[in-house]
This record gives sequence, C-alpha cells and structure tokens, in this order.
Amino acid sequence: MDTRSVPSLVQRLLRGRALYGMFSLAVFVLYSRAITIRWVDPFTGHEVPQRALDAEWWPKALDWGAMERLLTQQPRLMLAFSVVSLLLLGLAVFGIALTFWTLWSGQVRAFWSAASRRIPAWSWGELWRTALLAVLVAGVLPFTRAALPPGLAADPHLWATLSMLWLDGFVILMIVSFAAGKGTSPWWRAFGLPARRPWASVGTSVRAYVMLFPWVVLLLTLITEAFRRLGWRPPIEPIQELLFRSQRPSVLWLTILLACVVGPIAEELFFRGVLYAAVRRKASRAAATLVSGAAFALLHTNAVGFVPILILGCLFANLYERTGSILAPLSVHVLHNTILMSVALVFRQLLLAA
Repeated sequence: MDTRSVPSLVQRLLRGRALYGMFSLAVFVLYSRAITIRWVDPFTGHEVPQRALDAEWWPKALDWGAMERLLTQQPRLMLAFSVVSLLLLGLAVFGIALTFWTLWSGQVRAFWSAASRRIPAWSWGELWRTALLAVLVAGVLPFTRAALPPGLAADPHLWATLSMLWLDGFVILMIVSFAAGKGTSPWWRAFGLPARRPWASVGTSVRAYVMLFPWVVLLLTLITEAFRRLGWRPPIEPIQELLFRSQRPSVLWLTILLACVVGPIAEELFFRGVLYAAVRRKASRAAATLVSGAAFALLHTNAVGFVPILILGCLFANLYERTGSILAPLSVHVLHNTILMSVALVFRQLLLAA
C-alpha cells in the first residue's frame, strides 16, 4: 500500500463512524461479561469494599525535631529540601508582591483582560469524536492487562503507570491527527503555534502563574483544613498511590514523565486546544473559560482540590485566549506540575528515610 495513503486513511477513520462503533461494541461486550465480577482495586489486586481508600499518607502533625535531625544526617536530602523550600518561598513572596504591585498600579483589568488573539477553530464534531474515542479506549485498557507478560501484569503500579502513559500518548496522537486533517499547514497552526518566536508568550504566562500561585496554595490549605475538621477523608488519588506506595524506581521515573511531560501535553491539547476552542465558537470567553476549567478539574481530583484546580484551568484558558498559542498554558502547566512533583519527591524521601 502506498504510504502516502496512510494519513488519508487515518483521517477517514477518525471522521467516520466505523471506528467509534467498533470500540463501543467492544466496550459493551467486555463490560457486559464482567458485570458480575466484583470490583478489584487496580493497584492491589484485592476486592474493594464500598468504602474510601486510606489516604493518610500525609501525617496530621510533623515532628520538626526529628525532621531536623534526619536532614542533618543526610546532606543530599538537606540540599533538596532547602532548594524546594526556597523555591516555594520565592514563589510566595514574588507572587504576593506582584499581586499588590498590579493592584497599586491599577493594571488588574489590563493584566487579565488583555486584547484577545484569534483562537484556532475546532468544531463540536471534532470535540465529541476526540472525547468519545478517548473514553472508549480508556474503557478497553483494563481488559488488556490479562494479555500482558506475567511480570508486567503482576505489578499493579507499573501497569497503572504504563496504561496512563499509553492513554495520554494516544490522546496526543489522536488530536494531532485531527489537526493534520484540518487543512492547516503546518499542522501545529491548529493550536496557534507561530512559525517564528514560538516562546514569546511564555514570559507573560509565567508572570500570571507566579501572581496566582500563593493564593491557590492558600485556598487549597484552607479547604484541606476545613475537610479535615469535618472528618471527611478523600480517596487517595492515583498519582499519590504511585509516588508514595510504589517501590520500583522505574515506576517513579515513569510517573515523573507522566506528570511533568506527557500528561500536560495531552491535557492542554484537549482542554484548551480542542475543548476551549470548540466552546469558544458558540459561547462567550467567560463561559468557555469556565467550561474548560470545570472539565479540567473534574477529571483531575476529588472535592478537596476541585476549586484550586478549577482556578488553574481558568488561568490556562485565559492565557490561551490572550496569546493565541497553546505554548502559553502548556509551559505554565509543565512548570506547575514540576514544582508539585519536586515537593512530593522530597517529602517521599523524608518518609522513606524516617
């Protein structure tokens, strides 16, 4: 077969109905046969009763004296702890200072409501096809574990990481394939990427993120404390499970790759590149921002982190609207996840060394 016909075949599959019908039938058959099977936790392999998983990996109170002695005994851990602490302190100080300077200079409206750039058009059909195919593939993934080699299938943490990487990679390829079939040349223009100086919008994005960072952290702290006082324990999230309960170094490195690179690319291409752009064609800027931010938060977290992640999602949409380039929210998304991952890794080492 002529290799030049492969892209056109992919486009016909993505824009037709056969691919979606096939996956829908596969999901229906698989789940109809498994409906009598009790739910099994993908991380432990044990049957899960109807209760929340234990999320008490974060201690209610830290023994600062013991932590100080531990850091003194391990210079490398002390260095990592110091660097992360200074980074967080610097973000907090600069963020607060930038906030008050913006308020004092009267530039709040100009800062957040700068003239919009043209957002590349995506249709509702492309949005629903992308979302439906991603959901269907995610539904089939758990059943592929039985076909894997015993060594891979037996480790639930390794399997979970690889499956999430595979799903995010599939979403990236699918959206890029849609973009290549839109007639935009080159294909990355479908996400507002300019041919020259593609990183020109990154400085504006980082400034907006730094200004928002301390207030998002403060809000998350207040919500967490409120839920703790109410006695509600949220279920543990997959990323927490992989970071704090897995013993394989390979799982740790794959989790870092997932959280800091592959995940942000897939999420920004979908939530801002496709979802926001499709809603923006039919709704106002504020409505599209809220819809994409809410969908982003719903996919990510439980009730504790919903509002802070909603705010971040709205920030990412605002940056995309203001700059017209997907690199603006993507760069901030990667930065944010890298900071969180750095904090989590230092805390993980503290727990292991304790």
